[in-house]
Amino acid sequence: DLTVPYSGILEVLTTVRDKGYRLAVVSNKPQRYLDDLVHKHFPMIHFDCVYGESSTQKTKPNPQGIELALNEMNCKAENTFTVGDSVVDIETAHVCGLKCVPVAWGFQSESLLAKKAQKEVVKKPLDLLQSFI
Repeated sequence: DLTVPYSGILEVLTTVRDKGYRLAVVSNKPQRYLDDLVHKHFPMIHFDCVYGESSTQKTKPNPQGIELALNEMNCKAENTFTVGDSVVDIETAHVCGLKCVPVAWGFQSESLLAKKAQKEVVKKPLDLLQSFI
């Protein structure tokens, strides 16, 4: 009930989508909540697929959700970015062969994410656009 998008995220998603990138959500949140969150907060954004935890869907770092999304969108891992705010996201990207963009506004420390990803962490949502455009 208290979940809201981070400031600037809607602009980032809209810009990236307008540039022709495809979008998916792969989350460890239960599917029943994830569908509601995406519909409530991003009704104007078309996501190609939205995968959350369910009785048939394993959670990250298991690659199942990422692999399903890649297959559904007919995308190659090496041409795909994942944006993540946790070590689990970084580990999943590595296992799946995705480019990872770690972000500092989640629940894990910037220093931990930088160490795990071995790259600079994006500090503000609008700075994500530099990663894609």
